[in-house]
Amino acid sequence: MDSLAIGLQMKTFWLCLVPLFVAVDAIGVLPLFVPLTEWTGRTQRQMVILQSVVTASMAAVIVNIILAGIIFLLGRPITRVLGKTGTKTISKLASLLLAAIAVMLMRKGITGVLDP
Repeated sequence: MDSLAIGLQMKTFWLCLVPLFVAVDAIGVLPLFVPLTEWTGRTQRQMVILQSVVTASMAAVIVNIILAGIIFLLGRPITRVLGKTGTKTISKLASLLLAAIAVMLMRKGITGVLDP
């Protein structure tokens, strides 16, 4: 193989491999991402980043769907193990967490309106 073909294969390899690392740990991989993609143009680098964000988002959605399905399927055994008091306690904790998230979102919205 000539050096041009090897160079093209390496570029293809990095274009396929880098989005996986960026999707897993975007901040930790950034110092590696920039030098490894020096040869790409700005548009191509942005496409790789966008692709990695989409990959991470889809992976998160799939994992959440699987976890929710497992919890739904094992709902009765979990309720039996926790008992009535444990179920009520977890329900109250989930409600408190949901209320905290709602307050945070409202606070961010109000801050965004007041401090443009």
